[in-house]
Amino acid sequence: MTKNLNHYHVHTTWNEVLDGISLKNKKYLITGANIGLGKESAKAILSHEGYVVLTVRTEEKKQQLYTELSSQFDDALFEIKLLDLSSLNDIRRFVKQIILEDVKLDGILANAGVMATDFKLTVDGFEQQFGINHLGHFLLINKLTPCLLKGARVVMMTSGAHRLSNVDLDDPNFNHRPYSRWTAYGQSKSANVLFAFEFDRRWKDYNIRAFAVAPGIVLDTNLHLHLQHDDFKELAEKQDTNKVPVKSLSAGVATQIMALCHPEFADKGGDFFRTLQLFSN
Repeated sequence: MTKNLNHYHVHTTWNEVLDGISLKNKKYLITGANIGLGKESAKAILSHEGYVVLTVRTEEKKQQLYTELSSQFDDALFEIKLLDLSSLNDIRRFVKQIILEDVKLDGILANAGVMATDFKLTVDGFEQQFGINHLGHFLLINKLTPCLLKGARVVMMTSGAHRLSNVDLDDPNFNHRPYSRWTAYGQSKSANVLFAFEFDRRWKDYNIRAFAVAPGIVLDTNLHLHLQHDDFKELAEKQDTNKVPVKSLSAGVATQIMALCHPEFADKGGDFFRTLQLFSN
């Protein structure tokens, strides 16, 4: 028996969200699973008997993640695969492997991403944040649709920083405008939201749904560790974050786990879950 959703609030943890819920025989794919929200989401699912396919970028991270998870969970319940979302060729390689293995998924958590990085292009010539956060997941998820079961859910991790910028379709790679790390990040997060809504619109008649989730301010991740104090000045000028509470890792994960796994949202989609309206109607 699950709790009434009205009992949940901004500091609700994933333990509370999944209280009384079994994920046995459910299989989920999580990108960027070696740290932070991705790894904590994997632990949430594994704690409730679900199966997870986890992606990391390097063999070293794969081994570290395996060591940690296998010390806490049955390694028959998870597998870890290499995936570089900054390379379209590697995404296609990964998808081919998944399809050949006939993997069937109950959900995808598009968690991997970078935030407010220095200007850099991917191997395919895309601005890094747009290329990894949006385009990489765009290709991955669209190519994996044959693996999605009826009732599957796609959860796109976004941010309140989507307010910083719309998607500039004329110059998404900053070829002709000055580069701003926060404008680029906001653009990529807006793209994540728009993709979730459009994917849901196109696939809901096939009983496959999509959500966009902004987890709020969670400091126990590596997203911000490359930034200096001065790097946040531009963000402070563009967005007031003082009213957004800092959340623990387990509370930050609660929103995406709700969208991905909770029975309440089995036939819903096309929604944007924000940190301050965690489980609103």
